[in-house]
Amino acid sequence: MKKPVPDYIEEVGSHTGPVDATPSASTLASVFCIPSVGGSLGFLINGAANLPGPGATSLPGTLALLP
Repeated sequence: MKKPVPDYIEEVGSHTGPVDATPSASTLASVFCIPSVGGSLGFLINGAANLPGPGATSLPGTLALLP
């Protein structure tokens, strides 16, 4: 069975508003590609992890300008 190939990846977020000295909640997000692993054991790792493929991560936190 052939694996489906994604042709579109979307990250959804919201803006923080104006950035000033008052801390405000924010989340940084990123979408990226994870390449396949080479070498003699690459076929085992690639098969187990379903590589190559898409990846995504996010980092929540607070943002404020320093005076």
